[in-house]
Amino acid sequence: MRRTLLRILLILLFIPLSAALGHASADDKTIKVQVNQLNIREGPSLTSAVAGKAYYGEEYKVLKEKGDWIQIDFGGRKGWAAGWLVQTTEAVRTDESPTALVTADSLRVRNGPGEQFQVIGTLDQGETASVLEQNESWVKLQTKNLSGWVSADFIQLSGKSAPAPEKKNPSEGTNMGEVRASASLFVRAEPSLNGKIIGEITEDGFYTIIKEEKQWIYLEYKKGKKGWAPRWFLERSSSEKKTAQEAPAEGSKIKILYEGTSLRSQADVNSKIVKRAEKGKVYKVQAAAGSWYKVMDGNQNLYIAGWMASNLNGTPQIAEPGPQEYLKDRLIIIDPGHGGEDRGTTGALGTLEKNLTLRTALLLYNKLDAAGARPILTRSHDTYISLQTRTAAANSRYGATFLSIHYDSSQQNDVQGFTAYYFHGYQKALAECLEEAMAQNLMLSSRGARQGNYHVLRENKSSAALMELGYLSSPNEEQVLRSRKFQEKAASALYKGLAEYFKRMD
Repeated sequence: MRRTLLRILLILLFIPLSAALGHASADDKTIKVQVNQLNIREGPSLTSAVAGKAYYGEEYKVLKEKGDWIQIDFGGRKGWAAGWLVQTTEAVRTDESPTALVTADSLRVRNGPGEQFQVIGTLDQGETASVLEQNESWVKLQTKNLSGWVSADFIQLSGKSAPAPEKKNPSEGTNMGEVRASASLFVRAEPSLNGKIIGEITEDGFYTIIKEEKQWIYLEYKKGKKGWAPRWFLERSSSEKKTAQEAPAEGSKIKILYEGTSLRSQADVNSKIVKRAEKGKVYKVQAAAGSWYKVMDGNQNLYIAGWMASNLNGTPQIAEPGPQEYLKDRLIIIDPGHGGEDRGTTGALGTLEKNLTLRTALLLYNKLDAAGARPILTRSHDTYISLQTRTAAANSRYGATFLSIHYDSSQQNDVQGFTAYYFHGYQKALAECLEEAMAQNLMLSSRGARQGNYHVLRENKSSAALMELGYLSSPNEEQVLRSRKFQEKAASALYKGLAEYFKRMD
C-alpha cells in the first residue's frame, strides 16, 4: 500500500514537471515559410532525414516547438522545420468585436500610434468606434469616415480585447517603383537561381518593380515582358525616397483641424501669416502647391499647410514632413531580449527583464509599421529564442537593420542610465543615432555609445545595435522604466533614432 501511494505521488509530481520542460501543443499557431525551398525533416536536427519540402509562402499548423525547431502538420504527417527560416503567427480571435467610447472632447486621431504622428481628424465625446488593434498606450479605431490611432487614456473599451496586429511579412505585398541594375543580370522565370533564364537586364538600366519576394524582385525587363532578378544587384531609384503625395483635386474641400491655423501668403512656412482659420472651417481647394493647399478666403488667395487640414473627398491626407519618409520600406528586425525560461535580469522590485523588453518592442513595432517600415519581431510573446536564431533573422534577410532591446543590471543599486552598444565599425553609426535620440527625448542619463562583445552584434552581418534602456537593479530607476509613460517615450525615442540613422545614410 505504501509503495502504491509512493508511485502515485511520483506520477503526480512528474507530470507537471514534464509539462514544464516539454513543449505544449500550439493549436493557435501557424508558420509561414520564408525561404524559396525549405527541407522538412523527420527530427529536430539538420542531420535528420528530409521528409519533404515546403515552399515560400506556404503555411502549416504548429504542433509543438523544441529549441530552434518547430514540429508541423505536414500534409497529415509530422515534420520538423527550422525556426529561423519560418515566421510564426498567432491565430486571431474574432468572436466579439471590441468597441471604444470616446471620453474626451475633440479627441485627436492620428495616422500612427504616437504623438509624433500626424493628426488626421478628431472624435467628439460620446462617439463610439470599432477597435482594430491596440497596444498599452494607443488604440486604432475605425469609424464610418475615419480610421486612425488615439491615446488609450481618452477612451473606454468594451467587449473583448482587440486582436494583436498581424505581424507583416516584409517580403509580401507590392512595392511599385523603379530599380537600377548595378550589374548585367539574367532574368528568371522563378525567384530562384535554379529558375529558367528568360531574359537579361543591363548595368545602369532602370526597371519597373511589379512585386518583391524576399531577395528577389519581379520586374518588367522589356515592354510587356516580366521576370525575376536578384535584389542584391538592384538599387531603388533615388526618386522613390521622397514619393509625391496625392493632393486633392481642384474644387475638392478640406476641413481645418486646429484652432488658429495659419493662412499664409505663399506655400512656405516662412512666408507671412495673413490671417488665422477657425477649427472646423471648410475651404474649397483652388489648387495644390506641393504639400500646400491654395484656398480662397474672402477675395484673397491664401495657402494652408496640407497637414493642418483633413480632406473631405477621401483623398489621403498630406503628411507633415517628418521621420516617416526615412522609414518607409525599411526592413527592421526588432529583437526583444530574453524570453521563456530565459528571464534576463530581475529588478530590485521584481520586474522581469523579458517582460519589459517585449513591452518596448511591441510599442516600437506599431510605430514602425504605421510609418510604412517593414518591422519583424524575433518574438511576439513569452518564448525562448536562441541567440543564433535571433542573429539569423537579420543575416538571412538582405538589407535588414537589427535592434536588440534590453534592460541592464549592476551589483551596485545606484548605477543608472542607458547605453547603446555596437561591435563592428559598420554598426557604430546606428548605435550613435539611437543614443542621441534617447538622450534628447528621455530624462535618464546617457552612458554613451560603446563597443560591446555581444553575440547578436558580433555575429551579425547587418547594421545592428543593442540598447540597454536602463538599470532594473536601481529601485528608483526600475519604477520609472516599468511605467507606461517611460515605455511610450522609449519606443518613440528608438523610432526617432532609427529614422535619423536612415536619414544620414541616404
